[in-house]
Amino acid sequence: MVSKHVQSAAGRRKQETRNASNQRRALLREKQKAKLNKAAPRSIGVISLSSSQDPRQFIRQVIEHGGVDTLRAPGETGWEPVFVRDRGHRQAIYQLKAIDGGNVMGAMDLVKLVDIVVFLISGRDGADDTSLSLLSTLKIQGIPTCLGVVTELDGMKKTDRKEALVALRTFFTYSTASRDSDVMEVDPQTPADIIAFMRRIRDSGLKQAIAWVRATGHVWAEAVAATEDGGVVLQGYTRGRGIHPNRVGHITGVGDVVIDRVEVLQRSIQKDGSVMDTVVRTIARTADGDVLEVEAEKEEEEAPMTAEQEPEMVTHDVLAPQGTSAYQAAWFDQMNAMAPADLLGLGDGNDSDMSDSSDDEDMPMDDGEDSDGALGDAGLPEETPEEAANMKRQMAHEVRDAVDDDRQYPDEIDTPTDVPARKRFAKFVSLRSLRSSVWPMKYTPEEYSTVHTYPDFRQTMADAIKRYEADTAPGTGATEGDLVRIFVQPDPARPDLLADLPARSTSYTIDGVSVEDPVVFVSLRTHECRKTVLHARVSRLGADRAPIPAKEPMIAHVGWRRLPISPAYYEVPNGTWSANQRKFSRFLHRAEPSPNPAAPAVKELDYGAVFYGPTTFPHCPVAMFRASAYSGPAPQPVARGSITACDPGCAILKRVVLTGYPYRVKKNKAVVRFMFFGPEDIRYFKPVELDTRHGLHGHITASLGTHGYFKALFSRNIHMTDTVSMKLWKRVFPKELLEDDDEDVEEEEME
Repeated sequence: MVSKHVQSAAGRRKQETRNASNQRRALLREKQKAKLNKAAPRSIGVISLSSSQDPRQFIRQVIEHGGVDTLRAPGETGWEPVFVRDRGHRQAIYQLKAIDGGNVMGAMDLVKLVDIVVFLISGRDGADDTSLSLLSTLKIQGIPTCLGVVTELDGMKKTDRKEALVALRTFFTYSTASRDSDVMEVDPQTPADIIAFMRRIRDSGLKQAIAWVRATGHVWAEAVAATEDGGVVLQGYTRGRGIHPNRVGHITGVGDVVIDRVEVLQRSIQKDGSVMDTVVRTIARTADGDVLEVEAEKEEEEAPMTAEQEPEMVTHDVLAPQGTSAYQAAWFDQMNAMAPADLLGLGDGNDSDMSDSSDDEDMPMDDGEDSDGALGDAGLPEETPEEAANMKRQMAHEVRDAVDDDRQYPDEIDTPTDVPARKRFAKFVSLRSLRSSVWPMKYTPEEYSTVHTYPDFRQTMADAIKRYEADTAPGTGATEGDLVRIFVQPDPARPDLLADLPARSTSYTIDGVSVEDPVVFVSLRTHECRKTVLHARVSRLGADRAPIPAKEPMIAHVGWRRLPISPAYYEVPNGTWSANQRKFSRFLHRAEPSPNPAAPAVKELDYGAVFYGPTTFPHCPVAMFRASAYSGPAPQPVARGSITACDPGCAILKRVVLTGYPYRVKKNKAVVRFMFFGPEDIRYFKPVELDTRHGLHGHITASLGTHGYFKALFSRNIHMTDTVSMKLWKRVFPKELLEDDDEDVEEEEME
């Protein structure tokens, strides 16, 4: 008799395929468990996206109902890392750390360190606006493997619950930019759900890792102790590439440090739960290790020339505009020898490329300013708070008007009537082509004498990475998964640098204030501690639509570092430029929103940002915050991007456009007015090329009268409706903003 349950050939093939797939999954699960038993504790970060969910309470439920033994219990605040061991797999150890969703900085640091991020979200309340902004902030630097835990779905029907989970899975996939994100429903009060959660954590593979984080070795310090000589000892598991004492290190929130030696430990857990660490080997620092050299050595420079010494520089005649000093006439000789008729110099200032981007830098000193540069209290206005608030609103409107003018009439300014144009624009020169004409001025500000320059940055980066990989190879340095003890040398120049570090890592409360930020040691590659000029490609982000002018104080998260910066912005060129120079941008503009609400979101514009900072290899992520709002609750980034290069030699050139209008025209000749207001200025700027809105090119032929009218000759016939313009250029530099300057800015904002 034939059984009714006999399968067809197709059914048997499907069953065999299903069994083979299950066997492969089981084998992969066993391999993951074996790897988990030999590696460092799996770190898990718990972040709440709903105000009704407490991540500390969720960890307590895991300790109580998750089938784990506690190796280190939570502290008084609950923000301390918790170590637990799986009872079913005695060698599987987990490190749990809770962070409040409102702590943006703590969440950014935590996501860099953990293997899995668990986001708690309430199915009844959902995620608030602060949590949505937090996810977009975390996405800037990257998010590892993440798991969404949905609670409080008891009141929903079964069909509605499935639809809610599908919607949340789509939400997490979009918000975390990860196709490996998953969502599961957990009731923290049900032991079975907590056990299922721990099983998911144990069996999940680490499919996604942050590439720039794993490129270098780092240690999440479990314990920090002070040494007798003033140094510190950090202990923890190595993650990422590895660690070698020959490389300089960085401690988050402290700064760059030098390692004396590294001890590799072997940890054994006794039956009573006690932990015993034994030193396996010691890696000592050798004589060829990296030196903590932040600033470059200043080269001996010649004494600045005085007005009496300037004429001695000129030994023969050069083609220069009338009114040009003998000192700058030497530049014309150099430019003519380099590229004939390509560049024309203007002005008599001997620091034409050393000034910053402000337009009022040459104005006389105010009466309320002392002769030594310090601000005095003489002549300060006495306004009421209402008047001060009105003035603040008026200044904000003026900034917005300046942004609109910069969009409609880029770089156009009015020629001043109270100051001669030859004095107002004495520090500007004329370039025929920004793309191909080389900037001739080699003078730089004093800050540039302390920055490191790399002739071939790409090759330097490749050599540093190759050397770092050789130092962290197995058998040479401490590799990933090793339990290490790092001995940090004291810095005689900064004796108080490491004073508060042991208290910060053990008590998690300093002066009664809860501290959630972990202590992290990062191993730096060669050159990464040296000061240089960083270039990043950034774009606007978030709901903040207020203008961001150039050199506004910002706080930038560059990889593991937090830098106070005052960046200058420039337009990203299209195509390949033969000259290493960029056009300065007065504002970090946002893309104009579409008038159609149903239209897709407009892509933000990309700009270049240049600022001082330690050498950082591409493509490290950058998140920029306003310095005025950084210390407030839940600060939001206003721009994001990544490092592109370290190039102090790239010239950022600010353009100024002077405009005039035809008064009379005859074929290709015209009389132009309103560009200048005196014959001396016309004779001074006579060698500079003119152009028009309609694409004509020309030059000044003669001055007419005493009110600034002049004759001009153009390449084609000119019309009365055309506008004549003259373009002048000046090199600008970023401002060096130190930590003390940043504190002063915050105090001024608070006042």
